[in-house]
Amino acid sequence: MRMEAAGVFAGGLGNAAIAKELPVCVRSVQRWRQSWQENGQPALCSHGPALRAEAE
Repeated sequence: MRMEAAGVFAGGLGNAAIAKELPVCVRSVQRWRQSWQENGQPALCSHGPALRAEAE
C-alpha cells in the first residue's frame, strides 16, 4: 500500500483522499508522505514485520 500511496503523492492528492482510497488511516498516510518527502520512494520499502516486546 505504501508504494501505491507514493504513486499518488506527486500528483498532489491529499492525505485523507489517499487514506480513503487505500483504505488506511490518515495518520499512516501522513507518516508515509513524510518519509517519502525526506528520503524518496526507497524509504517506503518494508523493513519486515514489527517486533513485539516479549512478555517478561
